[in-house]
Amino acid sequence: MSTIKLGSEEKQSGKVVYNAGIVKGIVALAVAEVEGTLTLPNNKNGITLFLEKDGIYADIAVVVEYGHDVPELAYRIQQSVKQSVENMTKYKVAKVDVHIQDVVFAEKKEEANHEEEEPAEREDHEKKAIDRENPFPSTARDFRLRKERSTMRNSAREAALNIIFAQQFNDECLELLKKKVYKQFGLVKEDDLLFAADLVATVQEHYDELIADIEAASHHYLANRMNPTDKSILLIAMAEIKYFDDIPPVVSVSEATGLARKYSTETSADFVNGVLSGVINK
Repeated sequence: MSTIKLGSEEKQSGKVVYNAGIVKGIVALAVAEVEGTLTLPNNKNGITLFLEKDGIYADIAVVVEYGHDVPELAYRIQQSVKQSVENMTKYKVAKVDVHIQDVVFAEKKEEANHEEEEPAEREDHEKKAIDRENPFPSTARDFRLRKERSTMRNSAREAALNIIFAQQFNDECLELLKKKVYKQFGLVKEDDLLFAADLVATVQEHYDELIADIEAASHHYLANRMNPTDKSILLIAMAEIKYFDDIPPVVSVSEATGLARKYSTETSADFVNGVLSGVINK
């Protein structure tokens, strides 16, 4: 696979290498965040990246939902991509070209496809809107499901991170700790609670195995010498990559990098991204 290589920063002991697929995943997530934008069915085929001396050039093909201001929407895509890539990789985005492939009545089309479905079948279809093969939805309905599910899982991940981190220093009963953290992050829906609980349980059950994988991926840098927050983030992400088949690895890497930027040190995002990118690109 091709890679986009970043030079060493002063505070780093080496360089960080981003696989091109990781950067495409960041771009696809940034596009999906823009309301009214529907990525092409196989979204990565609609994204082309070029690395030049002055930065990354991106060509993005999208389908938009009828009723949106197309020039304004294209501008928001450009800003979203630029901000996401530069924040997550520290690499400059020189130019973003947006190619509008089609304008569709996506909601009506999707409703027609489901008119004859039974309620249980419709619910099952919606739950499968995000799958491992095509994690970025191409219809308005799936777009909203993707966005809603992403927001839900962000809070659940943060809750799980706080629980796993606290357990390193706190002997408090796990169930009491969960209740405190769930309340702190406002987790009340069953799906939110189940996802957070599954993350914590998976880390606990496979802790030694996950630690070994993390140390191997970080070139045998011992986990007990790592920043405790970074280690907790890596445990969650590694658990997702290995045991949560419904979550695309690129999403796990992206979310972990975001957690590192939010909760840890200045250089943690690059460290976390580098370790996990090595895992999923084996």
